Amino acid sequence: MEGKRSRPGERVEHDLRMRLKAVQHDQRKRKERYEREQAKDRYGDPERNRLLFITRAR
Repeated sequence: MEGKRSRPGERVEHDLRMRLKAVQHDQRKRKERYEREQAKDRYGDPERNRLLFITRAR
């Protein structure tokens, strides 16, 4: 089978690069979720606040 001949370490490099990207992605998502939770603690749950506001406005 002819095709792209890979260097011996290329597969490993690619695997590591993909793993790094996955870890960075996970960390970013975790950070965003953490920040959302912090904002919820600080300002209250936006969905709940909206519902309270709507019911109060009546």
